[in-house]
Amino acid sequence: MTNRKYLLVTITVILASFMLASCSVPKKTELTTEPTTTEQRTTEQTTTTAATSEDTTQESTEDSTLPANPNALADFTVYDREGNPKKLSDLRGKPVVLNFWATWCHYCVEEMPLFEEAYKKYGDSVEFMLVDLTDGYQEKQEWGEEFIDNKNITAPVFFDLDQDAAVTHSIYSIPVTYLIYSDGSVYDCTIGQIGKTYLDDHIPNLD
Repeated sequence: MTNRKYLLVTITVILASFMLASCSVPKKTELTTEPTTTEQRTTEQTTTTAATSEDTTQESTEDSTLPANPNALADFTVYDREGNPKKLSDLRGKPVVLNFWATWCHYCVEEMPLFEEAYKKYGDSVEFMLVDLTDGYQEKQEWGEEFIDNKNITAPVFFDLDQDAAVTHSIYSIPVTYLIYSDGSVYDCTIGQIGKTYLDDHIPNLD
């Protein structure tokens, strides 16, 4: 019995000594997730900070492109006859009369003198944007230019060369006329030919 007890005690002591001298081996993933040196830790912090800064800058840039008025009519870019780009948002700060038209549209041609008359009357206080929906096939810029020259139209005419305006506002039927407040929000939208007194009846309400 004594020998057995001695043998058990000896084995217990040996096992205990082995356990105290060792530690658990971490998994490979645990070894790679925590930096083991100050340099590695600093590098990780710098990378994280740079990524955060980049995300913040991106968010700031995205925020800066949002319209000041969330109810503003969606923006688009058209071009004057010299090829200079013009955005609808460039006109913000004044009321806007926006009209989509084309030379092949009988009703557009018929109502054009009404816009010219209104421009001469209200042009100092109201912006006008008459957008010729040029697709390069059914309507071309030179046809629009010829029309406005022949009709002596002095109201600002722009050309939707990229079809940005047409696509942005899903323009499938013309004429379309928007009356827009100075903050960019819509006062009224008319699809089809406007009446003879429409502009005089409503433009004063845009103030």
